[in-house]
Amino acid sequence: MSIPRKDKGGGSNHDKGLVRFYETIYQSMLRHFDLDNLKVILLASPGFYAASLREHILAQATVQGLQNVLKARSKFLVVHCSTGHLHSLNEVLKGDEVKAKLADTKFARESRAVDEFYKMIGFDEERAYYGPKHVLRAVQAGAVGTLLISDALFRSASSAWCANCRSQNIGERRKWVDVVEEVKKGGGEVLIFSSIHESGKQLDQLTGVAAILKFPLPEIESEEEEEEGEQEPEGNA
Repeated sequence: MSIPRKDKGGGSNHDKGLVRFYETIYQSMLRHFDLDNLKVILLASPGFYAASLREHILAQATVQGLQNVLKARSKFLVVHCSTGHLHSLNEVLKGDEVKAKLADTKFARESRAVDEFYKMIGFDEERAYYGPKHVLRAVQAGAVGTLLISDALFRSASSAWCANCRSQNIGERRKWVDVVEEVKKGGGEVLIFSSIHESGKQLDQLTGVAAILKFPLPEIESEEEEEEGEQEPEGNA
């Protein structure tokens, strides 16, 4: 939203714009947040805006008698960030206070899963695979214990420039939806990463999909080596 600047004659337009801004966020929160199940609600901004937003939310909830909002008072965490741009989200999430609050949340579980994946590569590489080809083979074998997948693989293909491109992209998206369902059906855990979080960016560097297996599958590497050998031209060593 655009908020008027403070003018020399007073800040009335600025103040009114700021209240509209807070109220828009508050109403959106009432529509979309499941306050009973959320563990923490981060309000982050430069300056005093986040703290003022919290005051507005609780004041409005008090006037309107919204007990579910008032009961969630302790879930609102006000933190500082250097800018209001999206990239500051990573800055916010790395703060000690926020890390403590997020210890048992989805974000923390994703970070631990990425760390676990890299450790697995180091000491038991036959239980850690990444890339569509290897992960799909592991899923087919029913071996996936934890599937790490980027939300980029599920994005709508509506922006594709031609009908054929859209059809191909939607087919790709459908494939990964089926993979997720297959892993869940086999008792595996599925973690869908946001591409704007640090852990999601790490996963995107690994092609956007990785898997920690319940048991080793050395045959995946063996099959790939055999396929590569078959594709070599005759006469090559």
